[in-house]
Amino acid sequence: MLEKYLTADFIQLKQHATDWRDAIEIAAAPLLSKKLIEKEYVAAMQQAVLDFGPYMVLANGFALAHAQPSELVHEVCISLITIDEPVDFGNEDFDPIDILIAFGTPDAESHIGMLRDLAGMLNQPGNFEIIRNAEEKRAILSLFST
Repeated sequence: MLEKYLTADFIQLKQHATDWRDAIEIAAAPLLSKKLIEKEYVAAMQQAVLDFGPYMVLANGFALAHAQPSELVHEVCISLITIDEPVDFGNEDFDPIDILIAFGTPDAESHIGMLRDLAGMLNQPGNFEIIRNAEEKRAILSLFST
Protein backbone atom coordinates (compact mmCIF):
# COMPACT_ATOMS: atom_id res chain seq x y z
CA MET A 1 0.00 0.00 0.00
CA LEU A 2 2.87 2.42 0.73
CA GLU A 3 4.05 2.43 -2.87
CA LYS A 4 0.75 4.11 -3.69
CA TYR A 5 1.92 7.14 -1.69
CA LEU A 6 5.70 7.26 -1.89
CA THR A 7 7.08 7.32 -5.41
CA ALA A 8 10.50 8.48 -6.60
CA ASP A 9 9.11 12.00 -7.09
CA PHE A 10 8.60 12.27 -3.33
CA ILE A 11 12.06 11.13 -2.21
CA GLN A 12 15.02 13.47 -1.82
CA LEU A 13 18.36 12.09 -0.68
CA LYS A 14 21.20 13.80 1.20
CA GLN A 15 19.53 17.20 1.40
CA HIS A 16 21.14 20.07 3.26
CA ALA A 17 18.87 21.70 5.84
CA THR A 18 19.94 24.63 7.99
CA ASP A 19 17.52 23.70 10.81
CA TRP A 20 14.32 21.76 11.52
CA ARG A 21 12.12 24.44 9.88
CA ASP A 22 14.17 24.20 6.70
CA ALA A 23 14.02 20.39 6.81
CA ILE A 24 10.22 20.51 6.91
CA GLU A 25 10.16 22.93 3.96
CA ILE A 26 12.49 20.70 1.93
CA ALA A 27 10.44 17.60 2.72
CA ALA A 28 7.19 19.36 1.82
CA ALA A 29 8.46 20.79 -1.49
CA PRO A 30 7.44 17.81 -3.67
CA LEU A 31 4.00 17.74 -2.07
CA LEU A 32 3.61 21.45 -2.85
CA SER A 33 4.85 21.07 -6.40
CA LYS A 34 2.32 18.29 -7.08
CA LYS A 35 -0.39 20.47 -5.48
CA LEU A 36 -1.20 17.85 -2.84
CA ILE A 37 -0.85 20.44 -0.07
CA GLU A 38 -1.07 24.21 0.19
CA LYS A 39 1.81 26.41 1.32
CA GLU A 40 -0.07 27.18 4.54
CA TYR A 41 0.10 23.49 5.48
CA VAL A 42 3.89 23.71 5.58
CA ALA A 43 3.59 26.61 8.01
CA ALA A 44 1.09 24.57 10.05
CA MET A 45 3.60 21.69 10.35
CA GLN A 46 6.23 24.12 11.59
CA GLN A 47 3.79 25.77 13.97
CA ALA A 48 2.91 22.35 15.42
CA VAL A 49 6.53 21.96 16.55
CA LEU A 50 6.47 25.43 18.10
CA ASP A 51 3.12 24.80 19.83
CA PHE A 52 3.58 21.22 21.02
CA GLY A 53 7.33 20.64 21.05
CA PRO A 54 9.17 17.94 19.15
CA TYR A 55 6.44 15.29 19.54
CA MET A 56 6.86 14.33 15.89
CA VAL A 57 10.36 12.99 16.60
CA LEU A 58 9.51 9.31 16.98
CA ALA A 59 12.79 7.39 16.91
CA ASN A 60 16.52 7.91 16.90
CA GLY A 61 17.22 10.24 13.99
CA PHE A 62 13.64 10.13 12.65
CA ALA A 63 10.76 12.61 12.58
CA LEU A 64 7.29 12.43 11.04
CA ALA A 65 6.26 16.00 10.21
CA HIS A 66 2.56 16.72 10.00
CA ALA A 67 -0.20 19.03 11.17
CA GLN A 68 -3.88 18.61 11.93
CA PRO A 69 -6.08 17.21 9.15
CA SER A 70 -7.06 20.15 7.02
CA GLU A 71 -8.61 21.44 3.82
CA LEU A 72 -5.05 22.63 3.09
CA VAL A 73 -4.32 18.98 2.18
CA HIS A 74 -6.01 17.70 -0.97
CA GLU A 75 -5.29 13.99 -0.50
CA VAL A 76 -3.27 11.71 1.74
CA CYS A 77 0.36 12.19 0.82
CA ILE A 78 3.89 11.54 2.06
CA SER A 79 7.40 12.54 1.13
CA LEU A 80 10.77 11.52 2.50
CA ILE A 81 14.13 13.21 2.82
CA THR A 82 17.45 12.17 4.19
CA ILE A 83 19.55 14.99 5.59
CA ASP A 84 23.29 15.18 4.98
CA GLU A 85 24.04 17.04 8.23
CA PRO A 86 21.40 16.07 10.83
CA VAL A 87 19.32 18.82 12.47
CA ASP A 88 17.93 19.16 15.98
CA PHE A 89 14.20 19.31 16.63
CA GLY A 90 14.64 19.75 20.39
CA ASN A 91 14.15 16.12 21.42
CA GLU A 92 17.11 15.22 23.60
CA ASP A 93 16.37 11.48 23.37
CA PHE A 94 16.29 11.18 19.57
CA ASP A 95 18.04 14.24 18.08
CA PRO A 96 19.66 14.88 15.70
CA ILE A 97 17.31 14.01 12.83
CA ASP A 98 18.58 12.74 9.49
CA ILE A 99 15.38 11.10 8.18
CA LEU A 100 12.22 13.15 7.85
CA ILE A 101 8.91 12.03 6.44
CA ALA A 102 6.29 14.70 5.86
CA PHE A 103 2.69 13.67 5.51
CA GLY A 104 -0.66 15.30 5.12
CA THR A 105 -4.25 14.20 5.35
CA PRO A 106 -7.46 16.03 4.56
CA ASP A 107 -9.47 14.29 7.28
CA ALA A 108 -9.13 12.28 10.47
CA GLU A 109 -9.52 8.84 8.90
CA SER A 110 -8.20 8.43 5.36
CA HIS A 111 -4.54 8.20 6.41
CA ILE A 112 -4.90 5.49 9.09
CA GLY A 113 -4.04 2.56 6.80
CA MET A 114 -1.04 4.37 5.36
CA LEU A 115 0.31 5.20 8.82
CA ARG A 116 -0.23 1.62 9.99
CA ASP A 117 1.74 0.29 7.01
CA LEU A 118 4.43 2.94 7.47
CA ALA A 119 4.86 2.05 11.14
CA GLY A 120 5.09 -1.64 10.26
CA MET A 121 7.75 -1.00 7.65
CA LEU A 122 9.78 1.31 9.89
CA ASN A 123 9.66 -1.19 12.75
CA GLN A 124 11.42 -3.85 10.68
CA PRO A 125 15.01 -4.27 11.89
CA GLY A 126 17.51 -2.48 9.69
CA ASN A 127 15.07 -0.39 7.67
CA PHE A 128 16.12 2.93 9.21
CA GLU A 129 19.71 2.12 8.31
CA ILE A 130 18.75 1.23 4.75
CA ILE A 131 16.99 4.60 4.40
CA ARG A 132 19.78 6.48 6.15
CA ASN A 133 22.48 4.97 3.92
CA ALA A 134 20.57 5.00 0.64
CA GLU A 135 22.52 6.39 -2.29
CA GLU A 136 19.68 5.76 -4.74
CA LYS A 137 15.93 6.19 -4.42
CA ARG A 138 15.26 2.61 -5.47
CA ALA A 139 16.73 1.33 -2.18
CA ILE A 140 14.00 3.21 -0.33
CA LEU A 141 11.31 2.42 -2.86
CA SER A 142 11.96 -1.30 -2.36
CA LEU A 143 11.14 -0.93 1.34
CA PHE A 144 7.90 0.85 0.54
CA SER A 145 6.77 -1.77 -1.97
CA THR A 146 6.99 -4.86 0.23
